[in-house]
Order: sequence, then structure tokens, then C-alpha cells
Amino acid sequence: MKSVKKKLAFAACSLLSHNPQSVLASEAEDWAVDGSFLHYEEEQRITVNKLIGTLITNISEADRVKVDLVFDTMSGSTPSGALEGAGSFTTITTPSGAGGFSASTGSTAVADFSDTRLGVGVDWEHTKKRLYRINYGSSISVEKDYTSFGINSNYAQDTSSRIVTYSAGVAMAFDDVRRSTGGTPEPFALYGAGETLENGTRVTLDTIFGVTRVFNRRTLGQVNFSTGLNEGYLTDPYKLISRTQLLDANDPSAGFDEKDTYYESRPSSRQRSSVYTAIAHKTRHDNVLHMSYRYYWDDWDIVSNTLDFRLKISYENNFFIEPHLRLYQQTAANFYYFSLEQEVFGPTGFPEFGSADYRLDQFSGTTVGFNISKKFSGTGKLRMRVEQIRWEYENSLFDVNNALVFQLSYKKLFE
Repeated sequence: MKSVKKKLAFAACSLLSHNPQSVLASEAEDWAVDGSFLHYEEEQRITVNKLIGTLITNISEADRVKVDLVFDTMSGSTPSGALEGAGSFTTITTPSGAGGFSASTGSTAVADFSDTRLGVGVDWEHTKKRLYRINYGSSISVEKDYTSFGINSNYAQDTSSRIVTYSAGVAMAFDDVRRSTGGTPEPFALYGAGETLENGTRVTLDTIFGVTRVFNRRTLGQVNFSTGLNEGYLTDPYKLISRTQLLDANDPSAGFDEKDTYYESRPSSRQRSSVYTAIAHKTRHDNVLHMSYRYYWDDWDIVSNTLDFRLKISYENNFFIEPHLRLYQQTAANFYYFSLEQEVFGPTGFPEFGSADYRLDQFSGTTVGFNISKKFSGTGKLRMRVEQIRWEYENSLFDVNNALVFQLSYKKLFE
């Protein structure tokens, strides 16, 4: 019976984990190290290279410490939200990149960037009487134009039968946001002009409550409810939005001229909520099927649905492959605009808030890929992840984006 409970506990840990590295704690006897390299590349846009190092060690029979180190390099270009091409005035014939729009050198439609990020996280977990666990963590992340400090705490309580686990967590983050040149732009200020304000600050509070239940030796399920609040500077200091006028007021299909470009403006608060459900089932052939669904909503009127499917197929000699499919869909924010049309807002008027950031548009995304893992000598594991991601946007200037993700990791356990 003890062995069954141990296996069920490990399965629950795997289900709860969104990051494969977080299940290390359930596997390590005394301590473990994990190294990982991740390459992310968008089609003719952003390239990210990430190095991740994790150390987990027991400091007593009831206490475990985990340290994470992350180093990123990021470069490339990203849509700014502006419509401007090479000239002062650009005729746009469709509200979509599918119409053949191509940004020229010097265009503000895309913004080049290069940055590095260093992040450090420390977590301490304490187990009491094998029925409840409490975790305390802190983290810091530093970039040229962004600094974040976070703290968190999580509590998990098993019932005496170890069939049900109740969990609750809280996290806070304190961020400093600025442009690489310093300060932040005045909302809706004319691009390249306007007053430069002080650095932006924001506070994020997140809470999560969850229940995990073992239904039988092969199946367990989970339900989580999370809610969060962002307060402070939530505007992206680099994003722009163009102001346009129809070429022919009687014929909208004739297109419009881009007249001026402004910095965007977003609300200073955001209330977020989500419900997450998941189930894991081990088949009679020792394969494991993971399925999850997440429903998200916020007071920016963004609603999203996420479906995730994984099938871990085991082979002899401690080898497995795990195909992965993820489907995502979201609605647009209530202040998302392709452009600020003079026919809508008047020759000098602006809405209260406005952004052309493609991430706030209505869009769908599909992720297809697989994980491969091979254990060596019982204490080492080599993992590889390959995924292809495709996004399709409803109203953004660049309406399609593709990305490739490649990750290679090696984990070593020490008894």
C-alpha cells in the first residue's frame, strides 16, 4: 500500500507541474542538478536563447531547497502597432498583413531590439507529518529596461487517506518598467515627441486554490481556481498606435492614409481569473494520457480557452516519447484598435485607452510537438522538446506568425 501511495503522489506531482523541472523534487533522494538549453525563434522576428540551471538538495529529512538560474538573450524585431511604412504617408488597403503590406527599412511598423535577462529564484519546501507541505519562494529578474522582484508561498494538505490534496498559494511581484533610454512616454503622446515620464511601477497579486483527487490507481484529476490583480503602469512603453483617415469617406474599401503615430495607453489596473481542470490516466500498457482545459477572463474583456493534450508513450530501456497538442483562442481587449480612425474619434479626439499591440487582438494559436526522454543508469535523464507554434490574428497588420521551440535538458540525481 505504501508503494502505491508513493506512485500516486508522484503522478499527482507530475500532473500539477506545468514545468517538467518542478517534478525533480519528487524524484531526488538527496540532491539533483538539471541543466537546460532552449532556443525559440519566430519567423523573421524574435530569437531567444535561454540557459536554465536548477539545483535541488535536502537540508534535512523535512526540508528541501531549490535554486533556479536563468540567463536569456533576446534579439530581432517585433510589430510596434504602428502602420507607417518608409514614407510620411502610407496607403493601407487592408487591415491585415495578408494584403501584402511590407515594412521597409526605417519603418516604425516593426521595432528592432536586443536584450539580456538574468533571473534567480530560490524555493524552500517544508514537509510536516507527511500530510502537509508549505513552500516559500522568492525571485528576481533583471533586464536593461525591466526589473522584477517576486515572493510566493504555497500550502498543500493531504487527507489522511492520501486520496485528496487541497492546495492554496499566494504570490506578489513588484516591477520597475522603463525604456532602455530611461523613463516612460506620456500616454498618447506623439511618437518622437511628448514628455518623458518617470519609470513605471506596478504590483501584481495572484492567488490560487486547488483540489487534486486520486480516483483509482490509474486516474487522477485536478481543479484549480486562480485570480490576480495588476495595479500600476501596465502600458508597454515601446508600443505605438497610428491615427488614420479614410481616402474616400463614401468608399471604405479604398483604404486610408496613416497621418500620425502615437504611444499607446492602457488602464492602470487589470483583474484576472481562470479555472483550470486536468486529468491524467495511465493505460494498461503503461502509457499516460494528460488532458487539460483552462478558461480565462479579465476586466479588459479578454476571454481565452486553452486545450492541452499529451500522451506519454513508454518503451523498453527507460525511453519514452510524448506527442503534444495545444489549442488556444482569445478575444480582443476592449481598447484594442487596428488604428485610431478620425472618422470614429474625430479630428482631435482620442478614446480613453487604446492599443494596437497584436497580443491584445483576437487570435488563435496551435502548438504541435513532442518530448523525448531517455534514462541512463537509473540516475540520469536526457530530455528533448521540439514544438512548432502558429498564431493567426484577426485584425493585426501582421496577421500570421510562426515559431519553432527546441529544448535540450539533462538531469542528474544523486543519492
